[in-house]
Amino acid sequence: MSDNLSLVYAGVPYEDRVGALFRSEIQPARVRLVCIPFHDVADLFRRMSVHMEFPVAEMSVASTARMIGRGASSVIALPVFLSRAFRHSQIYVRLDAAIAEPRDLEGKRLGVIEYEMTAAVWIRGLLADEYDVDLSSIHWFTGGWEQPSTKHRSDQVYPGVQLTRVQDRSLVELLIAGELDGVIGPKAPSALRTHPEVIGRLFPDYRAVETEYFRRTQIYPMMHHVVIRREVYDENRWLPEVLVEAFSQAKAAGLQRLWDYDKPAVMHPWIVDELSSLQDTLGVADPFAYGIPANLDTLNTLLRYCSEQGLTPNHLSVEDVYAAEILDWVEVQGI
Repeated sequence: MSDNLSLVYAGVPYEDRVGALFRSEIQPARVRLVCIPFHDVADLFRRMSVHMEFPVAEMSVASTARMIGRGASSVIALPVFLSRAFRHSQIYVRLDAAIAEPRDLEGKRLGVIEYEMTAAVWIRGLLADEYDVDLSSIHWFTGGWEQPSTKHRSDQVYPGVQLTRVQDRSLVELLIAGELDGVIGPKAPSALRTHPEVIGRLFPDYRAVETEYFRRTQIYPMMHHVVIRREVYDENRWLPEVLVEAFSQAKAAGLQRLWDYDKPAVMHPWIVDELSSLQDTLGVADPFAYGIPANLDTLNTLLRYCSEQGLTPNHLSVEDVYAAEILDWVEVQGI
């Protein structure tokens, strides 16, 4: 064990994806991995964007692309997609702002925690691709979601983007006051519950919209992946393969627990039935698949959005972002 490489990994302790790694039930070959749990991913991403604080960490895909696209050589990524989500459900608007369809967002004031947040990149991209929304007409406001915040991942300026950073008030406060027409973000604003007569979703029937979107495009947006600090990677070029294998094994172990009728892993009476129907609903064996081959079209779409929205000066390729040693790696497990 003393010959093993000691590494720290920082990330969210998702039980069904990395729980086995956090409990050391699974260890990467030739590595002694110590896992540090983070529940505030915004804090983790800022610490990685600014200081590259941990040798291995969960990281925003779009922020990684911005850093690499702007010439930063401090990080390389692994195609281990720990967070994925459809985002149609997370566009919230004032019901009195004359926003009945996506094109009505043009010329409006929209709040987002970080302009480069991967969820925001996906939402802006689908608005442009699917609904022909002119993104340049929208005035974006960034800041804290429910509480004011002076912290952000970068001071990047995006040419052609109307962007105002708010520090003294929260985005939800501005939304309730009518100073924003809508917000987009990774969780529902409290105003959706406390002011239902004023705040609603742009897509109230979002599950049907998201299901149709996936069946037509085969895109299940990835939000976070795993990154390695560049000097760690350069000194241990064998490391990407053993890490992706370990993360894949941890996901398989989590799935086994989800399938267990006798010891339900979550507080859901029909979780096994939900898993059984998921393949039929989406028509894919594993919507959370890791690896480049299973996600190439989706990754290329996201990297195109990063270029179109000014995060990267050029359209990056997957070879620019992910470790060369695992570009062809294919995961064997599935749901």
